[in-house]
Amino acid sequence: MTRKVGQLFAQFVDFSNLYRAWVKARQGTGWNTETRQFCFQLERELLSLQTELETGDYKPQDFRFFTIRDPKHRIISVAPFRDRVVHHALVQILMPIFEPSFIYDSYATRVDKGTHKAIVRAQGFVRRYQWYYKLDIEQFFATIQHDVMISAISHKIKDKRLLQMIEAIIRHPQLAQGLPIGNLTSQFFANIYLNQMDHLIKEQFQVKGYLRYMDDFVLFSDDKGLLKQQVEELEVYIENELKQRIKPSARCLNRSHQGLSFLGMRIFPSLLRHCPANRQRSLQRIKSKLEAYERGFITEQQMTDSIQCSWAHLHYFAS
Repeated sequence: MTRKVGQLFAQFVDFSNLYRAWVKARQGTGWNTETRQFCFQLERELLSLQTELETGDYKPQDFRFFTIRDPKHRIISVAPFRDRVVHHALVQILMPIFEPSFIYDSYATRVDKGTHKAIVRAQGFVRRYQWYYKLDIEQFFATIQHDVMISAISHKIKDKRLLQMIEAIIRHPQLAQGLPIGNLTSQFFANIYLNQMDHLIKEQFQVKGYLRYMDDFVLFSDDKGLLKQQVEELEVYIENELKQRIKPSARCLNRSHQGLSFLGMRIFPSLLRHCPANRQRSLQRIKSKLEAYERGFITEQQMTDSIQCSWAHLHYFAS
């Protein structure tokens, strides 16, 4: 039986926790106007936020929406800066509780994981197994069910006040269902949402070759028929328990030696290649940052950081 953890709310609203959350929230903001205004009177802002949280007066504010195509059409939801501080404060409390329950081969938004390690791990499985079945969930973030999400969290958390805060964030008035792409809490909650599926695959299906990066996941086996059977059972679980479905157009059952397309790479037993579309997007991203700097839309430091990030990804697996 899962041991539930209580008495967390005081840790959540503790000033030191909010301060550490502010430090993390300000990273990558480029010190925009909203961030500077909050930081100008930092102690007052944090104390005000602490009081609102303690009294129950805190309410998440409206998101700011914008659309990207990289390569999929996505609507990104940006929370106000003070809400992002709350998100970081919450995740700092929940992370140590949920992290030990995650399987080893879940790689998204986790400390000491990430895309590079996921790609290397996938190549290890490609070398070891003859077949793979690659899948992802259709419109994953948009179709996350709030009741299912809250239930998954409450399996480990019994602190009523903290659960009320979590529910207020999940059931944001601008969203009838789903979680907003772009929020730290959404990424963290998504791992909790799919954690039971991970354990089903690893423990009940006893799949040794399996890894997941957010809602993209791959099962490996030497038995093609067994893979088909496992995915059929998995589809039933996803539809009945998660209230979602596997994206039909993204299903790919293939021999490992013919290569696996995963996280922007073509993965072969002895070779890694950037997918042409992914390489082109990275180069286009570098070009757009240069143009934004020349027009004065971003600082030199922002341009440099972005280009170094894109170049590092291209160079990491360059042959």
